[in-house]
Amino acid sequence: MTGLVKLGEALLGTPESTAVEAKKSFYLGATRRLLDSCQLLISPSMFLRERYLQCGVPADRIVYERYGLPHFPRPAQRPAPNGKLRFGYIGAFHVHKGIEVLLEAFRPLAARATLHLHGSSFGSPVSEAHFRKITADSSGGFVVHGSYNNDCIGEILGGLDAVVVPSIWYENSPLTIQEAQIAGVPVITADEGGMAELVRDGIDGLHFRLGDVAQLRRVLERVIERPAMLEAMRREAPAVPTIEEQAARIRRHYETALDLV
Repeated sequence: MTGLVKLGEALLGTPESTAVEAKKSFYLGATRRLLDSCQLLISPSMFLRERYLQCGVPADRIVYERYGLPHFPRPAQRPAPNGKLRFGYIGAFHVHKGIEVLLEAFRPLAARATLHLHGSSFGSPVSEAHFRKITADSSGGFVVHGSYNNDCIGEILGGLDAVVVPSIWYENSPLTIQEAQIAGVPVITADEGGMAELVRDGIDGLHFRLGDVAQLRRVLERVIERPAMLEAMRREAPAVPTIEEQAARIRRHYETALDLV
């Protein structure tokens, strides 16, 4: 990291001498010109659409369309060999994904449930170092499964009772949540941004305060004490669009935009 910082200073100058405001102005100006040149913007979440509206994008130029995903047969839930409830994290092992929040919340509950981590750092040395640090204590009741083939996502979800999405940033429209919904697996997630938008608290999943370890622990404990609530949430899993359905809707938006040219 020190070498990279020195390389950056050699190419761009030290932070003290770099024209940060000029670069920021250039970036914002270029972004504004790009947005102004578009007749149609498509947002996969209402949360993101509202953010663009707050930045001045006209409401009639940005539409909301959910992501479409490849569908797979809903897996039968396999019983846990030890009878314990199984929570799962599926995705990137990056700092902003909030895995540290999840591990801290789960550790005191490790005797009563299991936590399964599926994913990787995708070649990021910073993320890999962070992940090794927070998982160094293997007594926390979690199992690191590592990277996975997404063709096997149904099989993975069939071995989980609930998926936890603990990101400490807003997210946009997390594919992990929608894959869990295709499988009928309830999702526990933060109460902000695109995460909260996709999960109906108390209906097909549960919310906790963004980044709040103690509140996430209380939610996990509540599920452990009342596992029957998960079965009710399974029945309420919302429909997720297919890729074909999304493509057809986006095509109609393109056709409308072209008619206005």
